[in-house]
Amino acid sequence: MSFVVRNVCAFLILIAAILILSIGMAHAGGGGGGEGEAVVQYVELDPLMLPIVDETGVSQVINLVVALEVANVAGADKVKALKPKLTDAFITDMYGALNRHAALKGGVLQIGYIKERLYQLSKDIVGLDEEEHDLVNSVLIQVVQQRQI
Repeated sequence: MSFVVRNVCAFLILIAAILILSIGMAHAGGGGGGEGEAVVQYVELDPLMLPIVDETGVSQVINLVVALEVANVAGADKVKALKPKLTDAFITDMYGALNRHAALKGGVLQIGYIKERLYQLSKDIVGLDEEEHDLVNSVLIQVVQQRQI
């Protein structure tokens, strides 16, 4: 019985030592989060409100909430500074795409198509980091609402 108790105690001490070391490394800077390090960040943009216009006028309104996944803290800062430009480009592009019905099939929004368009726009606007890697990793569409009028 004491053999089992000793092994359990040794195992618990080993686990505690690993936890203490990992916490110490995180506080000493080993846990990441410095400027330019590869720590994924998410930057939420202002909601997009897009009308769908057909031959009779506005037939529906689409609301999107978009966030960009960026490669690091410096990229997040750059995206935050470019939020007005990104929002403008997204609205302009989506207005054209939705009203040409390329992004709508049977009245249903084609999310994959929209994400790809927004991703390409984001890459064009935000650009590359110092090592010439894309700062924008992906586009996340957090909310989609379609409302008939």
